[in-house]
Amino acid sequence: MPNRENGTCGSCEYYGDGIPATKLVQIRVNPASATEVITGCKAPSNAALHLQVGPTASCGSWQPVD
Repeated sequence: MPNRENGTCGSCEYYGDGIPATKLVQIRVNPASATEVITGCKAPSNAALHLQVGPTASCGSWQPVD
């Protein structure tokens, strides 16, 4: 399992499709601040699954936001 501090979906580059930029910045700073915000996961290894994830979820495909 990835490091929860650095490996949560809310801090992953594949998270955030359709979330307004200002809200996404807040989530990236503190993923636990908006646990109700669900969005699709665009990680290549997960794309075919059409996963819907929250900001505190995590997986092995986590990539840091640039």
